[in-house]
Amino acid sequence: MISQPPIEDPSRAEILAAALRATRRIAPLWPLQGFVAVNPFLGLADHRFAEAARAMAASAGARLTMPRAFYAKAIRGGRITALDLADALAEAEDGGDLPADGEALRAAALAPDPDVAPRPLPTVADVAGAATGRDWAGFVTDRLSAWAAAFFDAGQAAWRSPWRDLGPYAAWRAEALVDRTPETMGLAGFRRAVEGLPGDASDALEVATRRIGMPAAALEAYGHRLLMTIGGWSGHARQRVWESELHGRPDASLLELLAIRLAWEAALLDCLADAPAVEMAWHAALGAYATSPASHPALAVDCLLQLAYERAWQRELAARFRTRPEAAPAERPAVQAVFCID
Repeated sequence: MISQPPIEDPSRAEILAAALRATRRIAPLWPLQGFVAVNPFLGLADHRFAEAARAMAASAGARLTMPRAFYAKAIRGGRITALDLADALAEAEDGGDLPADGEALRAAALAPDPDVAPRPLPTVADVAGAATGRDWAGFVTDRLSAWAAAFFDAGQAAWRSPWRDLGPYAAWRAEALVDRTPETMGLAGFRRAVEGLPGDASDALEVATRRIGMPAAALEAYGHRLLMTIGGWSGHARQRVWESELHGRPDASLLELLAIRLAWEAALLDCLADAPAVEMAWHAALGAYATSPASHPALAVDCLLQLAYERAWQRELAARFRTRPEAAPAERPAVQAVFCID
């Protein structure tokens, strides 16, 4: 029997700091009346590319690279050269399970595409769904989204939240204490579980985290994963924080949204306590969180191929600067215009 390493019990300071870092991974999303294009990976701008790729794979099952066939075509067509592949390996960001040399990287690129979609880290809702055959992840997202639409309403909701004068977490808790929908759907004792949570969002983050049993080292990744399950509302709350910070005002909207999503996780464990398979599945998932996973070999190869492709593009661009410009046109163009999508 393989024993799991002991899980370090995080301090309150570690929990709150990790939660704040998780919120910073979310890019702001502007409403339609003032929409601007935003890099969806803005919150990971301080990460190396491979780190960001691993973070997005873990939090959303998303990939930051093109399909393997794209790079294979560039290699066969001569755009990516052997030198580009060797340079990419020389600049590898980690020493994990990487191809031994440029030729091995080329062979990996030309091999049949594994086409394996990244699997995000499991949440309590995910493992509860797998153990019970009920889509609890979808249910949580649906209920939280319905609440958020009423609370953050800007004139579109048919029914605005009567607790809009409270903070997000306090407003959600007030509504959850009288909402019978979760119990109707099979979560017996849901309101009692919510009543057992503190009224303060920061306290709730701490209490729910301890109920979940998440190790200190995985708190940031887990928080990021939870926020990405409600990505649109997370982006909206992050935009509110962004605007407030521009004017020097504090805003805990996104941190409180994370507290709400985490409260759902804790409530699921409490309400499904009579289903031992859920608790067992979650303990197994915690073992995966507690062990730092090695870089996924396929993802590592994809990141290297993307780096090689960028090196090829840089080489082509530099070559253009070295060429002599064509003779200036005899006539000046009637119009020279620059456009911006924003």
